[in-house]
Amino acid sequence: MRGFPKHINTRRDVEILLKAYPDETKKFLQECINESENWINPVKLADGEAGIEDATHCIRIEENGERYQLEWGFDPGCKLARLGISVAEAEAMINAAQEA
Repeated sequence: MRGFPKHINTRRDVEILLKAYPDETKKFLQECINESENWINPVKLADGEAGIEDATHCIRIEENGERYQLEWGFDPGCKLARLGISVAEAEAMINAAQEA
């Protein structure tokens, strides 16, 4: 392997990279944490249903006029989830790498 890889596929890859490329891996993990939350769980609203709009809920209106209720939360399709790493585990990896 030459340099930091373009593709990281497993938790084990991250663990190995933390030893070989600690700065780049910490940056990668922080980016994954930053991208781990998103608008998720779209539920179609019935005609006339108001829905909820606050800090953790929004309503998306499609081009065809259909309305969907979304919730802000951990996206199960994000990079961290695909790697099998929770936000807390990623933060612990970053902090452990900084202390070493």
